Amino acid sequence: MAFFLLTFCYLTIDVYKVWSGVPFLYPGMNAIVLYLGHELLHQCFPISWKIAAHHADNLAMDLWGATFWVIVAYILYYNQVFVSV
Repeated sequence: MAFFLLTFCYLTIDVYKVWSGVPFLYPGMNAIVLYLGHELLHQCFPISWKIAAHHADNLAMDLWGATFWVIVAYILYYNQVFVSV
């Protein structure tokens, strides 16, 4: 499934230029910051919470976590803060 999704993104973004791939642009500009933020601050921010052993609850928590870090990436991009090694 991941192969088909990657193929779809490659064809629509790079080959046919139908879509600019904007949601993936922001996290890609500060990937190291997002990785370190997720690893070091995952207990400080309200990104995760205790859940029951249901897949829907786990999915909701993971979607919120991903959305939170994309918003952080957008704020960094908007303020033109780029960290590189």
